[in-house]
Amino acid sequence: VLVAGMLALKRFAEMRLRLERLVGERTEALQEKTLQLERLVAQDTLTGLYNRRHADEFLLREIARARHEGHAISVALADIDHFKRINDDHSHGIGDRVLERVARIFTGLVRGSDLVARYGGEEFLFCFIGAGEIEAVRICEKLRLAVEREDWSGLGPELRVTMSVGLAFCDTDAEASTLLAHADASLYQAKRLGRNRVVAGAVRRTASA
Repeated sequence: VLVAGMLALKRFAEMRLRLERLVGERTEALQEKTLQLERLVAQDTLTGLYNRRHADEFLLREIARARHEGHAISVALADIDHFKRINDDHSHGIGDRVLERVARIFTGLVRGSDLVARYGGEEFLFCFIGAGEIEAVRICEKLRLAVEREDWSGLGPELRVTMSVGLAFCDTDAEASTLLAHADASLYQAKRLGRNRVVAGAVRRTASA
């Protein structure tokens, strides 16, 4: 009887270990599926960059953190110049390849703490954490030059790709909508001045701030 009881206890312990292992494996698989779903919801399917929804949430969160911690934050909007002409002259498929390659250039150059997202069509958004005027302009110029100097001949013998960038930087008092509006205005100015350039503007404190 004693031996039978010990064997029963041993089998029960083994069953319990198997059950705990199974539950752990199922939990881990569920967590991985959840992470995959979260990445899919936040990701642009063509470029693999973050999408606009994630970028807007990130910007709101980081501006609140910048206000709390007292560091600077800068936002840039970049637009591929004459992208419609690229689609018309080389095909929409080539246009997609351009967007994919531009995204790879961006991810290879931005800092780990920063955000780059496809904000819509051929427009991209950058959020530079802790970057003031000089640092943000330097990063944007590096990105612009990398796109301009890329060898695009493999996609088309006469293909040339450039981009215009509008940058807004400020202290920690700005709202997300204000930063985006200033970045958009600077981007419009870059286009008006001839494209393939970075135009920066500061968001100034109000008198009551």
